[in-house]
Amino acid sequence: MIEIEFLGYFADLAGCKKATIKMRKGKVKDLLEFFPKILEVPRENIIVLVNGIAAKLETSVREGDKVAVMPPIGGG
Repeated sequence: MIEIEFLGYFADLAGCKKATIKMRKGKVKDLLEFFPKILEVPRENIIVLVNGIAAKLETSVREGDKVAVMPPIGGG
């Protein structure tokens, strides 16, 4: 199982704040296929962390990983 957490408005797009996906290994983009509205967002507007480390949609994930997906944060 891989845990995935959606932050900001991505939780609205995904329809949940957290999910557990039954997948032994794959890529972040494979996880996001379960949440197609997220994939409609331009890639440059998707920030991904895998186990707390910055990652890309092509980053490999495996059972036990924790993934966080969020939009860019801005302000000032």
